[in-house]
Amino acid sequence: MFIDWAASLNLIDPEKNTGILKDFPLGVKKILVQQIVTYLLDNPNGNSYILSTRDHVLWVMEIIEQGFLLPIEDHVIISQCIDLYKKWLFDAKHRPLPIHEDQDEFFLKKILQHMTLVFQTRSYPQNGVALSLIDSLSREVANSSSNSSSNSNSNNNSNNLSTPTKERDSISSSASGGSFNNSISSAQINSSGPVSNGKEQQQQQQSLPASQSISSGLNNPNITNLINSSGPVSNGSTGSGGGSGSSLNISAASSTPIITTTNTAVPSSQGSTNTIFNILYPPQVIPLNTLVEYHTILCHKVLQLYLDIGRAQSKNFSCETFELWITLMLATTDSILCGNTSTDELLAKNLCPLLLKCLFEIWLHSKTRNANLWNSLSKYANGWFHHMPMVNHWNILCMAFTTPLVSNIYTNDNQSKDTATVRLEDIIFEFEKDYLYYCWHRILNLISNPNTIKNPNIFAAAIGGVFQLVSIFLSVTADGNSILHIFGSWLFETVKSIKPGFDEGISLATEILSHIFLSCSSKINFLPIYLSCFYTSIAEALWCDGKILVSTVIHTQNIFSSELPGSRILIPSYLRALNKILTVAPAGAQSEYLRKSGIKILGSILSLPNRFEKVTFFNFFPGRPIDPYPMLPNDVITKGNELFVPPSEINTFDDVKHHIAHLILSALNTEVSPNNLQILIWYILFYQLEFEHQNVSNLPDGKNSTTAFIQASINILLKKSASFSNQWPHEVICCSFQLLADLTQFYQQIPNFSEIATLVVRKLCKFITFKCKDQNMSQETEDVICLAVSVISDWVIVSPWVFEGNYLSDTSTLYMVFNALSVALGAKNPNEETSSNTSMSSSQQSGGSSSGSGSTNNVAPSPAKKPQDAKAIPTPAPPAKFGQNLPPKVKEIAQCSLKTILNRICYFPNPHHACPTNTSSKLIEFDILKQIKENASKYLSIDNYPSEQGLRFYSIDDQTIISIIDQPFSNNFNSGAANDAKVDPNSNNFVTIIIRDMSGKSIVNTQLAYLPFKPKELADDSKSSSVPSAADEAADEEIADSNNNGNTRANNIISARKNTIVTNEIAPFVSSFNENTEEFEDLSMYINKHLDENFTKLVNNQMTIEQDKLKSLEFSLNVKITINPPWVKSSYTGECKLQQARILLSHLGFLNYENKNKLIPLENSTQFFQSLHMLDQVAERAQAKIPILYVKKGDVSEDDYFNNLTVNTCSDYQDFINMLGWFVPVASHTGFLGDIDKKTFTHGHYTPYFSTHNKEMVFYVTTLMPNQENSTAQEHKKRLVNKSNACVVWYEGKIETYEKTLLDSIPNNIQIVITPLNNLLFRVKTLRKVTSSKVRTGPICEEVIVSKHVLASVVKLTIVNSNQSGLLGIDARLQHQFLQRKKLISDISESFKNDMAVNKFFSYHFEPLEQGQLYEKVELPGTAENKTGFRFVKSSSVQHRNRPCSVQVGSAPILSHLPPPPASPSVTGNSGWGEGKKVEPSALRTSSSKLDSFLNLGSGKEKESNKEKEKEGSGKEYSASNTGTLPRPSFLSRRPAMTLSNEEDSRK
Repeated sequence: MFIDWAASLNLIDPEKNTGILKDFPLGVKKILVQQIVTYLLDNPNGNSYILSTRDHVLWVMEIIEQGFLLPIEDHVIISQCIDLYKKWLFDAKHRPLPIHEDQDEFFLKKILQHMTLVFQTRSYPQNGVALSLIDSLSREVANSSSNSSSNSNSNNNSNNLSTPTKERDSISSSASGGSFNNSISSAQINSSGPVSNGKEQQQQQQSLPASQSISSGLNNPNITNLINSSGPVSNGSTGSGGGSGSSLNISAASSTPIITTTNTAVPSSQGSTNTIFNILYPPQVIPLNTLVEYHTILCHKVLQLYLDIGRAQSKNFSCETFELWITLMLATTDSILCGNTSTDELLAKNLCPLLLKCLFEIWLHSKTRNANLWNSLSKYANGWFHHMPMVNHWNILCMAFTTPLVSNIYTNDNQSKDTATVRLEDIIFEFEKDYLYYCWHRILNLISNPNTIKNPNIFAAAIGGVFQLVSIFLSVTADGNSILHIFGSWLFETVKSIKPGFDEGISLATEILSHIFLSCSSKINFLPIYLSCFYTSIAEALWCDGKILVSTVIHTQNIFSSELPGSRILIPSYLRALNKILTVAPAGAQSEYLRKSGIKILGSILSLPNRFEKVTFFNFFPGRPIDPYPMLPNDVITKGNELFVPPSEINTFDDVKHHIAHLILSALNTEVSPNNLQILIWYILFYQLEFEHQNVSNLPDGKNSTTAFIQASINILLKKSASFSNQWPHEVICCSFQLLADLTQFYQQIPNFSEIATLVVRKLCKFITFKCKDQNMSQETEDVICLAVSVISDWVIVSPWVFEGNYLSDTSTLYMVFNALSVALGAKNPNEETSSNTSMSSSQQSGGSSSGSGSTNNVAPSPAKKPQDAKAIPTPAPPAKFGQNLPPKVKEIAQCSLKTILNRICYFPNPHHACPTNTSSKLIEFDILKQIKENASKYLSIDNYPSEQGLRFYSIDDQTIISIIDQPFSNNFNSGAANDAKVDPNSNNFVTIIIRDMSGKSIVNTQLAYLPFKPKELADDSKSSSVPSAADEAADEEIADSNNNGNTRANNIISARKNTIVTNEIAPFVSSFNENTEEFEDLSMYINKHLDENFTKLVNNQMTIEQDKLKSLEFSLNVKITINPPWVKSSYTGECKLQQARILLSHLGFLNYENKNKLIPLENSTQFFQSLHMLDQVAERAQAKIPILYVKKGDVSEDDYFNNLTVNTCSDYQDFINMLGWFVPVASHTGFLGDIDKKTFTHGHYTPYFSTHNKEMVFYVTTLMPNQENSTAQEHKKRLVNKSNACVVWYEGKIETYEKTLLDSIPNNIQIVITPLNNLLFRVKTLRKVTSSKVRTGPICEEVIVSKHVLASVVKLTIVNSNQSGLLGIDARLQHQFLQRKKLISDISESFKNDMAVNKFFSYHFEPLEQGQLYEKVELPGTAENKTGFRFVKSSSVQHRNRPCSVQVGSAPILSHLPPPPASPSVTGNSGWGEGKKVEPSALRTSSSKLDSFLNLGSGKEKESNKEKEKEGSGKEYSASNTGTLPRPSFLSRRPAMTLSNEEDSRK
């Protein structure tokens, strides 16, 4: 018996007084059980009056007990036994009275014991059970009645069930009404007559085997003969009803046999009859799987009944009953799950889920604290974990108990309750808290040790359950040590003991350990033993391959940014793993994220070698060298700049540097993911900035560590992005071009910059020339060409490398630049034209030679015959115009780049005022006219001098607006000499030209210079000198002295340059004629030998007389006989003050009739003056406003971090602010300030500012802005911060915490968060709320760890590029900042053209202006001073904003520091007079300096001489202007403030 199994396990005591019928024959037991159970089930009046005594009930239960032990083929009878017990338990009407009055639950225990007999293993035949048709029919007859009774009582049973379930109903219905699939149903058998209709007949035939049917069997003649030879089956016994046997009557009269059974004695001929039926209907074989299926159904029925009992009636069970019940369930479960045969395994597989659910649910209902039972459960459950459902149920139980456990321990949610709620699937338990803890501990340790599980899948499921438990703990607590106390031993053993085939579970264990350590590292200090085990486990996992390596790299990507103590000891292991991942071509869907994780780890260790250069590593695995890196292509590594081969074993951090270089280059060569490529591309800049440092030691061969790296990196970028066939996608090419542009701003830190610049520029020029041939250019190609053009301009402008070296002998690079720009502008490629002409000429030459080479005589070749039909010769189509299909955007960007190169190469910062604040002059016409009035009042006592009459405005080709101002007084005007008739009154006059074009505003002073010029000497070049002599410089200084008149200057020039030979230069003419002298040597000797004293006396006497006569006549000097040259009177005495300007325009040819349409006068009106003022406000460089926020640890709201001040910040933050730019005074700064208040200084008196040749940015540092005392909201700070798309946040905490708590509170879409780490390292991450572009702006695309000296540079680059990227996502066709000015100039010219007749045009330069045309200072329309507005004629005019922020298409470089002003190769001295240039007589002498150096606006003192000013200007340093008592932050003393103010700034 099955109960004996529980007794053998010492779980229950066997009862010797039971099992009376166990030795009876099976047929007797079967009939007895069937009849009794059927009767009890069918009795409509219940069983209470039948089984009225205890003994009666016990006798029936003994019979039912034997029913549970019947073979499985009698599953219907067994199911009836289950149904009977179910009625007794849940239906009071059918429950016997002794059971109803059972106080000690005796009968309940019996029922529970009997039903466990269903689970007893049966000995199934190997080939199933053979069941004859007669047996089947007899069983179906018995089943028909039982089924009907079962169906009739089903409603009553369901009503009595307190907690019915769908699962229970399905099992019950399938078990109670089930029969063999191939047996005849009871409806087909009629004991009293034939089958009633054809439908039932059809069902009968279908129920029989397909190979035979009753009708077909009886129609067989052989079988009919056999039946007939056997005699009648029965005699008249059917009508008598007597006899004790059973006979089968078959009527063959009809087509369908009628089978009836009667209770008669079996005749002697029954054996032959059985033989006939065995032939007609061979025994039906029940498959073994079907028997197991029936057994499973019966067991499920019992288990579902157990669940119903537990949920409906267990609340009143005694402890003894519960212990018996869980003991029986424990024995049952162990018996089923520990089976050894295949049949047992199949049954265990079918029963395991529901069996375990029933066991643990009954166990929890019992709430037992019996230690012996819990120990037995732990003992036997350890042998069940080779079944997957056991692990699943263990996971479910642990999850159900862990959730309320951590809630009660670590939170205050349920502190007021005395109980805890456990939700287990579809049922809820209420436990006391102490029992909850006890039960959780017991259930958790049921598994003992997951590492003993031998099935990889089950092992992975068990580790997955541990992962869920750990996640629950980590969600409420950061006590990693406590978590490791519970699960650490399992997890460490799993990872350290690498078992083949268990990769899934090991990778999960690695993930769990990573979560524990990385999420808790910022809040607790782990025990050293746990850190040691963790590092050993991770190191072991990193040396694996496959899924273990993948999981380790992915889930430990933040290990170095978490600042775990000693985590950097794993760097060698990680380098080996990255070598396995990044240097091979990606494969698989998960490879992109895996490589991204590896790239992130690479960014975390990139700055470490620079910080810990000589620190040694501990080698976890001696003798395990790192695999060598794959060779890079030959076109990447240049000869002489080979990469240093990294060592196979990493001993110090200095060795890591070379591995990082190889990993970056190899990953760039193999990566295909656009996102990963963009991150890798910016690592080039990080590597360059980190290791191009003064404290970084050189390689063993003495070379710099970045020399070969930067060369190879640029080679890869050019190969992949600037090749004729794009190997990278569009967004990656844009990123690479952006990096190339940003690299130029660190050119001083790039080794061999001239060689690299030549390579980059030449490659991009070829790329542009090739791409411009595309007739159907896509939008992506258009953008790429524009970026390439911008990159070329950046590389050419940044330094004078293009003029260095062999520039004079090799100008191919410069020619390629202008060739590419010409092609981008739409011109024909000169190289192609030259090559085509060369090929044509060579073909003609070859044709002529071939015609003459056929013979050696001098006979001329005969002319070629003309075709008969000349018209038949097709005329070649004219070639397509080159560049006619180029998009306008490409041409515009090319024009802007060309303008930038022409104007700003070697000219930033401007050498005339040596500061990068302004690229153009800030003076306007009003300032110059005011100076003229002041000079006239000061020197000539003329008040209200009409200086406006000397001002004219012109437009040249609608692209340039010039203002010409006639200046009658220079800065060194001598009022005393003005009244002297001998002094030329026009000698100090000059013309000021204000030029406004797309690149900005320039001011040029011009003056007439009537000087003699020396013709070029025909001297040998070897004897010539191109270096000016000291006499030349002195002469130039004399020329610069405007106090001398024209004759004096000419004499001084001649005397200064006398006997001076200067060849190959433009110099004044000096006559080489000397007076002829003869040789008087013989005559002197003669006179000395023949002296005549008398003659000498006579001569002396004569001379005395003549001298006395002259004295008496006063030497005849009292009569004025001197002839003076004519002097021109002042040309400014008339009403027309346009004198020198008219001569200038005439000399330039603008006043010629042929060039009348080149120079167009503009209307002098208020609207025009306003438009000029608007034009001056349009930015010439891209502008950015960058907010800087400081957030302390613990700040949770805007009021918290907006109230922070610099005095309360850390020193690293203050250093970072100092490295952003130079501090400028808000009051006098003339550059870009954004929205900073310059009137009331609510945002402070100083702010950081930074600019380059094409960008300028101002930083809104909230800690530098004073707080408003009457408000804590600090709205003046919020308004500035909220206007920017991106911002920088310095956070004194963890970035993960910032993302959870503060990311949404700051309105900026792009936030660059800086968190300080130990050892002066900083973790920087770019957080984006909305990603609007595929291009990932850098350098900080995702997250990286950088050094302090790199931080400010990369943050500035990222924030500016992010601002441009955000705008680029809105409008992908934003214009270059020059184009805005160009468009506005064109609109102004078109709107204010003054079309004049020819005579009016010429007289316009001789007549004074009317009063309404005079220039006046105006304000912009819409301001308080001027409410009158104006509009342009053209609708394409730019909408004005106050210094709008324009965005350059492409990347804009940013300097990391302010470089010294480069020396322009075209300037040979400090003089502004353009020495060395040939000027014809009566031509104009121009100066390229700004008017700032000539005028002294608002100053009452005269300037020093030009000579002294030039000496001072050559070494002048600009310091902070005197701003009175403006407060200066105390921490600014850490770095001297660089204030970009000059005399003009202080005046304004």
